[in-house]
Amino acid sequence: MGSRLVSVTEAGEVVDRGSVGAGGQVSMVYSFDRLAIASGGTLYYYESNGAKLQAVTDVDIGTVLDVAWLGGYFIVTDGTSIVVTELNDPTAVNPLKYGSAESDPDPIKAIASINDELYAFGRYSIEAFRNVGGDFFPFQRIDGARVSKGIIGTHAYCAAAGTFAFLGSGRNEAPGCYLMAPGSCPKFSTREIDQILKTYTEKELSAVVMECRVDDGHERVMIHLPARALVYDVAAARARREPGC
Repeated sequence: MGSRLVSVTEAGEVVDRGSVGAGGQVSMVYSFDRLAIASGGTLYYYESNGAKLQAVTDVDIGTVLDVAWLGGYFIVTDGTSIVVTELNDPTAVNPLKYGSAESDPDPIKAIASINDELYAFGRYSIEAFRNVGGDFFPFQRIDGARVSKGIIGTHAYCAAAGTFAFLGSGRNEAPGCYLMAPGSCPKFSTREIDQILKTYTEKELSAVVMECRVDDGHERVMIHLPARALVYDVAAARARREPGC
């Protein structure tokens, strides 16, 4: 809430857990024993036992845009590199273990994991990695899984329909809404929605937030634009065998 990390008890009491910077949209993921919050360019940890909220101060972590957790590692990106924390100390970073997206020099906007795979979301491409271990960067690029479209902003994606839904485009393309599949991206925004998206600038769309909500068997992707919200009903689209939001 604002610049504070809070928890809500079963009785509805709001408990202030501490400051996470200047506020704004954040990313949160959890491991077995701590919650990670990427907020205002800094990575914070809140331990599950409620002992403390702390910022990661290791200078090698850089500016934190987004955070994911996979295989015991917290993984972040500063827009250029993919950075992993140490297995035995999640507050420490070894610069020899930096990785990067290899097929396109576009900036990395976000980082996420699903189905035991790591995904680097660039502005015009998406690359997938698998955990192979080793002494240096522990993730290896998956050949053939690259997607030639990327996301427009750090929070312009969400896990949905067993994959990722995102707002973005390829190079020299107008923004649209897509579902990610290995090597491809079926589009689910209609022409009407595409026309709405064209009324916003790239900068405005970079602040878009997407989320997925499941209720009574319906999975809906919510796309929060600056002045309106769009909804994609996954079940309805499957029933009609056509896209549309």
